[in-house]
Amino acid sequence: MQRNFLEVEAVGCELEFPEDSISHPKSTLLKDQSQLADLKIPDPKKDGRLPYFFELCERVSAGIGKTAVVGLGHSGPWNLAMHLRGAEQLLIECITEPEFVHDLMKFTTEVVRTVGDAVIEAGFLPSLGEAFASCSLISPEIYRDFIKPCHQELCEYFRSKKAPMTIHICGYIDPIMEHVIDTGINFVSLDAPSSLRKLVEHSNGKLTIMGNVPTTLFATGTREEMEKAITDCIETAAEGSGYILSSGCEIPLNSTEDRVEHFFRYAHDSGREFISRLG
Repeated sequence: MQRNFLEVEAVGCELEFPEDSISHPKSTLLKDQSQLADLKIPDPKKDGRLPYFFELCERVSAGIGKTAVVGLGHSGPWNLAMHLRGAEQLLIECITEPEFVHDLMKFTTEVVRTVGDAVIEAGFLPSLGEAFASCSLISPEIYRDFIKPCHQELCEYFRSKKAPMTIHICGYIDPIMEHVIDTGINFVSLDAPSSLRKLVEHSNGKLTIMGNVPTTLFATGTREEMEKAITDCIETAAEGSGYILSSGCEIPLNSTEDRVEHFFRYAHDSGREFISRLG
């Protein structure tokens, strides 16, 4: 089952399923602002493909048992808002009609809260994906005014349920790193365009950081380039933190098996070597 866009589909958005690509919405659901009042919070046990998805999640969780802590990625409120209204239109309305954007974000935040409850019930920790919250697309002011309050609210809510929330924002987030940390989040997955060193410095040991080996290396990189990226990440972030070495984002569909295997082998050896230096 394709994971993409389960939430917007459950809200009522029709999807396309190409043979050679991921699913995507046929069009935006909110053609007019007035349609927001008619949208309903989806029921994870009834709407769209969510019931089947969470049935699979429960099976996975039961199989893993208590051998590992597992997280489950799902769309953040800004991502959902973008898919429901359309990126260009929503960005314009951040300037021209901010109250509508706040209302839409209240709705999508409630969707995330509801889906997040189902994630926890299935035995996973909530992990928000916010591809459109990157400063590759938005300004720091948009994050501060429209997105940050929702992230703070969700972070506090899931923490109250003893399920700390993680977040991944694709692309470049250097200008909003301090805002992201200020939400109270304690786990950030960092993409390759962003500065790992800067996040380490800003977080001051308060975050678990995951990332941020460039994903292109899994498809076109040399062994030497992969090894340098791994070494740089470890030397930058590992000491005195709960650092997790990882690719910056999802690896490309054309990644090669030998490159993926080399990543794991070299990461394993480099991690052991780093730990041995700690005495």
